[in-house]
Formats: sequence, C-alpha cells, structure tokens
Amino acid sequence: MSSDTRSLHHMLDALERMLANGAAGDPSFATRVMAEAGRIVGTAPPEQVARINREVGELLERHGIMPENPGAAG
Repeated sequence: MSSDTRSLHHMLDALERMLANGAAGDPSFATRVMAEAGRIVGTAPPEQVARINREVGELLERHGIMPENPGAAG
C-alpha cells in the first residue's frame, strides 16, 4: 500500500470515528476526502482506483454525507 493510499485511509478512519461519535456531517471535510481520493486516483495503479472510489463513496453514503462538489474524486 502506497503512502498516499495510507494517507487516504487515515482520513477515512478519522471521518468514520467523527461520525460514529455523533458529530454532524461536515460537507467541507467530505469534500477534502474526495479531493484527496481524486489526487491519489490520479497516481494509483488501475486496480486500486475502483477500490478507492468505492471505499470513499460507501463511507460517505453510509453516513448520508454528500461532498460539496461530487466530481472532485473523478
């Protein structure tokens, strides 16, 4: 796993903990997560791209958070 992918997973873990602790959804944080995913997707091997997009999308959807700019990761 690349350091970029680890960085994204740390962000996703932080978002998951924030939401699990009852914090309200933060669209700007979701947007930063999507932007980071987009940056990583630009350099990730093709087999990781679909997984990254799926993980980010599932996490945000699970918690009812929609990024301010849904195209940021694509």
